[in-house]
Amino acid sequence: MSFQRMEGAEISGPLLAPGKAYTSVALRRSTAGLAGEMTAGGDLAGLAGSGFVGVGGGIPLWADYGEGERVVGGIGVSGGTVAQDVACAEAAALVWRTR
Repeated sequence: MSFQRMEGAEISGPLLAPGKAYTSVALRRSTAGLAGEMTAGGDLAGLAGSGFVGVGGGIPLWADYGEGERVVGGIGVSGGTVAQDVACAEAAALVWRTR
């Protein structure tokens, strides 16, 4: 597990970033686009407020261990705009896939 905070990043980052990583692992999908599903009436409405974060910046990390692919970790980025968080998370996931 690793956690880093950029100088000058928003104060909410240390809370949101781990939540985004957790959400991406638990749901086995990116957090980008989840906001609508987590609002009242959405398929994931019951998850809102229970540690799940439905804002872009969370991406699951997949690996193949001979039994098929499975989630082995997650990336959570927060502190910029949603678009910046998503771009940073995608860049980190690309590094993971090409290692």
